[in-house]
Amino acid sequence: MRIQTIAERFRWELPASSHFLTGWMVLAPVCGALSWRPHIWVTGGAGTGKTTILKTFMRPLMGGVFQSATGGTTEAGLRGTLKSDAIPVVFDEFDQNEAKDKAIVQNVLALARIASSEGGRIYKGTPTGGSTSFEIRSMFCVSSINVALIQKADIDRFCVLGLRKDPMDKSEWLDFEREILSVATIDNGRALIARTLCQLPVITQNARTLAQALGRRFGQRFGDQHGTLLAGAWSLEAGGGAVLTLEQADQWIASMNWDH
Repeated sequence: MRIQTIAERFRWELPASSHFLTGWMVLAPVCGALSWRPHIWVTGGAGTGKTTILKTFMRPLMGGVFQSATGGTTEAGLRGTLKSDAIPVVFDEFDQNEAKDKAIVQNVLALARIASSEGGRIYKGTPTGGSTSFEIRSMFCVSSINVALIQKADIDRFCVLGLRKDPMDKSEWLDFEREILSVATIDNGRALIARTLCQLPVITQNARTLAQALGRRFGQRFGDQHGTLLAGAWSLEAGGGAVLTLEQADQWIASMNWDH
């Protein structure tokens, strides 16, 4: 599928990151149906393509099913906006430029941590002595120059997708941009969501198989976190992403470039 081909053309530090990106894009609009919701962190210096990935490529292909946020957005603001809706969050400029930004970033990460699994209901008191509750079931995509993952629980829930400083020349970039704009449309995004909903039982089954296959190579914790994302990416493969055997999962993983 052309979506995966486009994702592979970005200058990734780890080439396999393109599959984690597309896997997140496929699954995020239906995140409420997942028992585990992995998050991604797109990072790289200025001019590496972060903004193009989020705004031009990802957002249209999510069919309008996302909550957009930018630097300065607080955890309380996000929580109040999401309430109990299972809507993914795309957070640009997630940097810590000032001291106050550090607290904001860490509080948003705490919200993402809770959103990863079922049962993450938050209770807050009200000025009148009552209480209100929120059940956050979102998948988060954040983007920044620096990565601020400190807590081990956050490291286990975020897949960091690094971009290298290797710009395309002007003519190559213009051709690439035209290809992105032709594929990344709202209509294609809505069609992708409908396709994903039909494939959810297979995606869930493949996530378990891929987690086992990844665990053999990189450790089970890595497998559990990244297997779900790869299952979403596999659904874009030719044939609609059929049910994977463990042997097929091993072969597909072996075909990727894991050089860093």
